[in-house]
Amino acid sequence: MLLSYITNIVFLLIYVIYPPLTFYFIALRPIGNDFETVLVPWTFYLTHPAFNKRKLITPVNSSKQVFHKTI
Repeated sequence: MLLSYITNIVFLLIYVIYPPLTFYFIALRPIGNDFETVLVPWTFYLTHPAFNKRKLITPVNSSKQVFHKTI
């Protein structure tokens, strides 16, 4: 969300300071918005604790008991 605000502010500053470059920034702005659309969910997925893989803890001293029946 923040990235789109920054892109729009840069676009407005370029429009105010040097209007002939506005056409190029109009062409690049959708690419930046698409990049943000992909980047934000990935950042959420990689940093949120709900999506961390849980580690299985196995007991160290596990043994099987085998019963032998003698005839």
